Amino acid sequence: MVKNLLAVLGSEYQGRGIFVVISNTPKISASDVCKLVASLAGGNGGGTATFAKGGCSDGSRVDNAIAEINKIIPVKYGLEKVAN
Repeated sequence: MVKNLLAVLGSEYQGRGIFVVISNTPKISASDVCKLVASLAGGNGGGTATFAKGGCSDGSRVDNAIAEINKIIPVKYGLEKVAN
């Protein structure tokens, strides 16, 4: 099992944006991250500390939201960005 995993996935489907966040890092809630990334795209989301999903009505905003969350997460939680 991978320790300290945070995965933020985003995609456009039928014109809408979809986000899925998985975390096994105790100090990072998947729900909090999902709410943040979805709000960056004009949507909303939520779930549990380990799994969350969200969406937005404009799928064209997904790429920008993912790019922004990649900048925010390392600063907010003091982490290194490992993969894109």
